[in-house]
Amino acid sequence: MRSGFCRAWTLRNQALRCMRDQMRVYCREHRLPFIDMFEPFLEPDGRSADRWFMDNIHLGVKAIPVVATQFEAQGISNFLPSIPQAR
Repeated sequence: MRSGFCRAWTLRNQALRCMRDQMRVYCREHRLPFIDMFEPFLEPDGRSADRWFMDNIHLGVKAIPVVATQFEAQGISNFLPSIPQAR
């Protein structure tokens, strides 16, 4: 692995953790549910797990069950319309 690439995802994930932590505090202060959409999609080494993403940034369809579990853990259900199965 090239060191520049490693540094890029390390810095990106560091920035994302910082933003996530700020959102967690904001939600707590305003009594809003907070749903972590970052940690569940990481590999053990801290990199984003490619299998969950459609373009290295945005979560793809495969992530929906994980997202649904995160919402349901907060007592939020039926937030997605029925999604047709891929053929």
